[in-house]
Amino acid sequence: MSREQFNDFLKANYQLVAEKDYDCYVRVRHRLKDTKMLLRIYKANCLDTLPEELVSHIKETEADRFYYLPSFRQDFNNADFGWWDAVYGIRFVHEGKRWIKEVYVSSIVRRPFTEEQRIYYETHCFGLSFPSRVKVMYDSSTCPIP
Repeated sequence: MSREQFNDFLKANYQLVAEKDYDCYVRVRHRLKDTKMLLRIYKANCLDTLPEELVSHIKETEADRFYYLPSFRQDFNNADFGWWDAVYGIRFVHEGKRWIKEVYVSSIVRRPFTEEQRIYYETHCFGLSFPSRVKVMYDSSTCPIP
């Protein structure tokens, strides 16, 4: 899949749910530059409304980066709050002269869930790369197990 096809896939399957501007330092050619970063949070279209605690958690933890290395372009993480567990991928994009940190929430399992839903979530939703995580979209409350 080409970069353009992958970006089209993200546009077709994800929707913007929140944004946040924050101050950070960007390392450019061995120098730190004080700048503003934009954080954008997206969710997969098949997911039900994201828990507010998840959106707040992402805003707090992902905007808390003191140093940012532009060469670090993709990452992933997950958040576990007991009554739900969510998987998300992170990438940095350059738009004009500005860096944007995009977070894509791709999967979530919510209590109560069945053993079958838990097994599917644990075996399919934790890809080892950004593309593999965002391609698997699952919500135990709305998406059937494929």
